[in-house]
Amino acid sequence: MSDLDFHVRSTLERTVTAAPPPVPVETIVARATTWVEPSRRPKRRLAFALPVLAAAGAFLAVLAWPTGDGATGPAVGVEATNADPDADFDTRPETATSVAETVAVATVSVDDGQWLSEIIPTIAQQLPNVSVEELWAALDRNEPDQPFAPIDAELESADVPGLTESRLRWEGLLLPTTYSVKADASADEVIVQMHEEFVRTATELGYQDGAEMFDLSPYELVVVASLVESADAVNDGDRARVARVIHNRLAQDLPLGLDPVHVYAAQDRELELTSELFVTPGPYAVRLSPGLPPTPVAAPSAASLRAAINPEPGSWIFYVVADEQGRYAFSTTSDEFRNDVDSAFESGLID
Repeated sequence: MSDLDFHVRSTLERTVTAAPPPVPVETIVARATTWVEPSRRPKRRLAFALPVLAAAGAFLAVLAWPTGDGATGPAVGVEATNADPDADFDTRPETATSVAETVAVATVSVDDGQWLSEIIPTIAQQLPNVSVEELWAALDRNEPDQPFAPIDAELESADVPGLTESRLRWEGLLLPTTYSVKADASADEVIVQMHEEFVRTATELGYQDGAEMFDLSPYELVVVASLVESADAVNDGDRARVARVIHNRLAQDLPLGLDPVHVYAAQDRELELTSELFVTPGPYAVRLSPGLPPTPVAAPSAASLRAAINPEPGSWIFYVVADEQGRYAFSTTSDEFRNDVDSAFESGLID
């Protein structure tokens, strides 16, 4: 299968439905150039490939594709026929001769906030042809794109159960969303596709300008986005305010004091948070020392990536859950925060 076939297929769900055959070359080119990003596949590739299909009386056949509601069709592809172009459309498929491989596709969904140790088995469960071991090996073989790659010296201090340094560098850099991938895609292709989507999203949000805006590298800004994600904010307003709290604490050289960081460092969703845990030194000891943890602590969604670089203006440095819907109360002083904590405790929202 050619790269052209794969990239047309991978972005097919963003296109309009196929026109009735026969499809003129001009129509195919006009549509296909909206499917294939020019920066990745120059249009001259289309100019070479598509007239060949048209000369054979090609017509575009959309056999099935993700519908947007989670359903996935069996295949999509380009089909060519030598039938009389004047023949009725309903009779053409009966005499059609396939000259292009049909591309089977699968849908892969990754939830917001998952850890890398959870994402890898999630992918493998949805792609039977790719194993957990193959996906981990793909991470070992590949490197994240600059400027989102972590600094090796920072990774050397990180000690996360089950994650080697070569794998830990990928934490937070695979965008959680729903993907259409080749059903027979290799582990490397899946990882690259997910990382490219992350890079595209962060780049469009302006992450390369993070140093000028917040004195943070693009990678450090991703760490901030992961902290926003770990807060499980229920609306974009709370996400933007959580982001402001994090930026304010960094600017004031205050410890972040965020419990989900400890949970991530232990790789235990059921971790019991104790006073002893909070005073144990380490790179993820965010109650003891100011500054960011060395890596992201969750896969940030596009919404959290947006909040991290567009925090709501404010002077807050505290937040705590405020109601049963999961909304937060934000405060500026210790006294305000203690009152918010007491209210949350009395309401049974925290213990």
